[in-house]
Amino acid sequence: MAISSEDRNPNEIMREKQNKKPQIHYKIVLEIEAEAENPLEAAKEIQSWLDAANNKWVFYVQEEDSSKVFSVDLDEDDDDAVLEVDDYIPMIK
Repeated sequence: MAISSEDRNPNEIMREKQNKKPQIHYKIVLEIEAEAENPLEAAKEIQSWLDAANNKWVFYVQEEDSSKVFSVDLDEDDDDAVLEVDDYIPMIK
C-alpha cells in the first residue's frame, strides 16, 4: 500500500527535496523533413513514424541556461549516448 504525501512526515519530504539534484531546464526539438500535400498531412506522416516501434531517433537537447546543445542517441549505451554539439544549426529559425 502506497503512502500518500499527506501521510508522510513533512521533515522527511523536505529532506528528500533537498537531496535531489537540481533540475535543469532543457529544450528538445525534434526536426524531421517530410514530403506531403500540406502541413497537416506532413504532421500525420511524422506521427506514424513516431508510432512505429522499429524507428531509431537522435534527439538534439539544449540546456537553456548555458545554451549548450547535445545530441542524444538512445540506441547507444548511456556512457556513449550524449555528445556536445559544437555547431548546431536549427532547420527553423
